[in-house]
Amino acid sequence: MADDYGPTLRRLRLGRGLSQAELYADVLSPRQAIRLENGESVPRADHLETLLHRLGLSPAEFAAQRAHGATTQARLPQAIAAQAIIAKLNRWIDWELTPAELATLKAYALSASVLSIRDVLKMMLISLRFEPPARDLIRDRLWRDLQVYRDTPPFAEAATSMWLTRGFDDAVRGRVRSARAAYVTAQRENRGNNLVDVLARFYLTVLDDADGAAVARTQPIIVGLWQLGEGHLADALLDNRRHILTALGRHPQWREDELGALARLQTGVARQALRHPQTYYTEANFPGLAAALAAWGKPLQAFAAIAPSEPR
Repeated sequence: MADDYGPTLRRLRLGRGLSQAELYADVLSPRQAIRLENGESVPRADHLETLLHRLGLSPAEFAAQRAHGATTQARLPQAIAAQAIIAKLNRWIDWELTPAELATLKAYALSASVLSIRDVLKMMLISLRFEPPARDLIRDRLWRDLQVYRDTPPFAEAATSMWLTRGFDDAVRGRVRSARAAYVTAQRENRGNNLVDVLARFYLTVLDDADGAAVARTQPIIVGLWQLGEGHLADALLDNRRHILTALGRHPQWREDELGALARLQTGVARQALRHPQTYYTEANFPGLAAALAAWGKPLQAFAAIAPSEPR
């Protein structure tokens, strides 16, 4: 229906925690915005393009939202608070959060209207902060949200990203069977993206470490990415592999290039993100790190220049 443009924009605006003044500034007058959101008018094409840009939506995503016609939505104060927290996590996903901030994100994730693809992927990463059953409820809800966009071009990339995230989460929790299933699903949802296939095979190889050869078999991928200039991705894979092997009890000691990857990944982290670094770099979060640094007799940042290398 032509008059569902405005109600859909209103729902999306509230879901982002935006006021009418913020969304419609320099596009519509307050009276025009009210009429639009009441379904009494239709936006001009150029106006709609500007509004969707501010909402972080593509035209295809907006069309899917209109067709879905969701009516539930988070309360405005809750949405505003949640978006402020998400803004911090955009700067660094491991930003330390207070119990109150986590409670706000959990409530938002379970009550907000159908999210955009961008916000689905953000909330997927955030869901890793929660313990079951909240984490699983949020992940399942986000997957249902994503189905709204199944017929849109961005769906495959978003779906594979979601399942790769789920696979890693299950792997570091020791849920090997679920992790394997997630990576296989990522391969099934993939639509010709070679990188997705490489990542899924990488993680499946790490999980199948019965003979202790996962490092030798996956290190060439990491080194290759590094040599291609994909240093951040190479570091992330080094770090993730260490996390998984540690969870599986198969990481006897830190490699020098793992220390280098961790040092580089911490570079540029906002100072205020770690209110109490001593509570972050703990044995629980980084098993064996303190012993490794003591053995080398160097601080973590002294390894920042150590690049990934083939196993010796």
